[in-house]
Order: sequence, then structure tokens, then C-alpha cells
Amino acid sequence: MSDPVTLEQFHHKISIQQQSTTQDSYGQPVNTWTDFAANIWSFVDPTGGSEFYAAQKVNAEAVANIWIRYNAGVGVKPSMRVVFGTRIFDILNVMNWQERNKWIRLVCKELS
Repeated sequence: MSDPVTLEQFHHKISIQQQSTTQDSYGQPVNTWTDFAANIWSFVDPTGGSEFYAAQKVNAEAVANIWIRYNAGVGVKPSMRVVFGTRIFDILNVMNWQERNKWIRLVCKELS
């Protein structure tokens, strides 16, 4: 079976971030995002989107599959996010393609 992607398609650089909690000067918890892995070659593949009406306004939602090599994806969890330029994606699912330890597919939703 052929691979779903090729290395020639990996021309996007992304960072994967994880949320951490620090304290401000008053001792209050503050949530921040820090790089879990930076400058990862990837293939960002927009798969669709939708518009919906909520809170008296139209909202847009974009979905993408972001492919990375397996070794770059070890330890990535759905609680993390992807930064691609100025765009931010929540990770919905992390999939080891066919359990072959070659490609990781991140199913993501773009934040607006």
C-alpha cells in the first residue's frame, strides 16, 4: 500500500505547543503556551470547513490534516496545539498512520 504523503510535500514549518501553568507576581495561576517541538517540517492539508450561526453571529470553522514524520510526533497529545505562521490549530486527534511508525496525522481545527 502506498503512503498517503511524500517527503516532497513537507514544505510547511510548524511548531507544536503544550499548555503550562505559571504564577504571576501575585501568585495567581496563569496559563501559557510553550513549544513542545519547534521547526517541524510538515504537510498542512486543509480538508474542509463550515459556517454556523451561534451567539447571534456567523462563525467559521476550518479543519485540516497536518502530517508530520513519526519521530517528530512522538509524545504529541490532543491537549496540544499547532502554530503554523500566524494560524493556530487545536489538535483533535493524533493518529499513527496504519500503526507503521512512519507518519503521524494530526486532525486539527483552526481557531478563529
